[in-house]
Amino acid sequence: MPSPKFRDIDDFIGYQDPEIQVKFYEARDLINNSSLKIRECIKYNTAFFMYSTWLCYLSIEKKQPLLCFTRGNLMSDSENVFEGLELKLIRKINLNIVNQEVVEQYLQEAMMINEQIKKRKNG
Repeated sequence: MPSPKFRDIDDFIGYQDPEIQVKFYEARDLINNSSLKIRECIKYNTAFFMYSTWLCYLSIEKKQPLLCFTRGNLMSDSENVFEGLELKLIRKINLNIVNQEVVEQYLQEAMMINEQIKKRKNG
């Protein structure tokens, strides 16, 4: 059965299984607390987080909650936790495996990359 059309992030998270909801709410709090510039939106019927441009989004694969970085290919993966290495740009973190400190560290790096891209575009 296809997912309904989600109106907002609460709608998206609320539709998920309870154990996934817990991980998504935790991730959402970490993301939103990482900067006042973070904005939430629904794109492609998925929970996206913007920081100047696309930063990351929440996803589920094989019943696992994932935090996906839209420019993960530019990130260092210093903790060697990325999944989705076969993808061109996106890298994924399994929220059931990776602790919150690592997620915070990766969010900071992703925001720094978005800032660098913004500076290059603006000259």
